[in-house]
Amino acid sequence: MVENLRLGHHTATQAEGMLGDLVDVYLDAHADDGPRYTAERYEQQLAAHMPRQGWELVAAWIGGELVGYIYGFPLGTDTRWWEGIEGPVPDRFTEENGRRTFGVAELLVRRAWQRQGIARALHDELLSNRQEERATLLVRPDNTAAQHAYDSWGWQLAGRLRPARQGTPLFEVHVKAIQRSFPTNANEYLPQSLVESSSRHVRKSRCTRHVHLLAVAVSLETVDLNDGGTVAHPEFGDGLQAHERPTPP
Repeated sequence: MVENLRLGHHTATQAEGMLGDLVDVYLDAHADDGPRYTAERYEQQLAAHMPRQGWELVAAWIGGELVGYIYGFPLGTDTRWWEGIEGPVPDRFTEENGRRTFGVAELLVRRAWQRQGIARALHDELLSNRQEERATLLVRPDNTAAQHAYDSWGWQLAGRLRPARQGTPLFEVHVKAIQRSFPTNANEYLPQSLVESSSRHVRKSRCTRHVHLLAVAVSLETVDLNDGGTVAHPEFGDGLQAHERPTPP
């Protein structure tokens, strides 16, 4: 872990004075990812997300510099997060009450500070203080490096989701238990066909885990929940632009 790293929790009100720095970190982390990652687009995303009840950000500071952050929010009763989920899902899996599920939207670290354990520290700090039963995020099925990292961080495959907007890709839904009231074995919530598919994936990934796990866990410094594209997901209006780009081992 990098020395002199300071982590701090911020509500939406507290983070309003940090907006310029939040955008700067976003642009730095996405500097090589094409023209879609603009300040204007991200400002619109923050404006849509920050008013959500329970929104929380954990920031990483070294000296006086903001080097990274993670944020998300609880899924309310009127959430559209689960729209587009494919195949049969267990009863109540998509039911939300504002206290059940925390959606992770962004995990970003400046390029100069990547691969130093900051992303993992942010991830753990945020989720260890949440009171929801579980957390969720989306990841592209072909993002194998992220799959290894999420496996090592305790996330489990829970389904597949294709946002309703035309031309959007298929994503895997991952969940992670936060409180004991949510079963640590997510298979209790999954259709049998998906359990079997997930088991095959885990068995295959474990064959290479001893070679790849350390490198991936350390290098996952910007979590690209859409593998470099924009998720046209109704929950996020114009699109979720979280970034998860582990360095291949």
